[in-house]
Amino acid sequence: MTFDVQFTAPDPSTFNPKNPQTLRPDLPVFDPTQAVIDPKTNGLATRDWRFERGNGGEWLVNGMPFDPGPPPPFSATNPESPRIDATVTQNSTEIWRLINGSGGWWHPVHIHRNQFQILDRRQSGSNQTIPLLANEQGLKDVFALEANHELRVITKYTNGPNTTQTGKYVMHCHNVEHEDMRMMVVWEVV
Repeated sequence: MTFDVQFTAPDPSTFNPKNPQTLRPDLPVFDPTQAVIDPKTNGLATRDWRFERGNGGEWLVNGMPFDPGPPPPFSATNPESPRIDATVTQNSTEIWRLINGSGGWWHPVHIHRNQFQILDRRQSGSNQTIPLLANEQGLKDVFALEANHELRVITKYTNGPNTTQTGKYVMHCHNVEHEDMRMMVVWEVV
């Protein structure tokens, strides 16, 4: 295949790879000290999400496939009622730990609703910290969860300027085969 470009266009971008650039100053910075306190441990509430492979070869999160609720037809008397894997409170800050326990597989994990900031990346077995890359410094909603790695991510569940964003949201692996095998969770903002 050949791409034969017939014209030129101006490039208004200001990126220069020879000069380091900083993040935009208007991006929110999430404060780990404001994260929800777990009354049992009196420490930060960190939700663990393990992306793994079951004994039957199925793709799971925390050992379970996604439960889609009752079969169609959906109606007011038979609504879709998926299992809720986590409930978060509006205006709270939480830290989530994404853990890849599926051997050599990578998982592009997509979390709906919020953008998160990566706090750190660790090697699962040794707990060794791995420096974040430049493209991991800003806000993200998809994370490259490499083989045998853990990511700690943080967000605050705020609302939009003209809406209250309560309700059910999903987190899933973007590998099509894994997504098709229901490697997904539902979480709810209340």
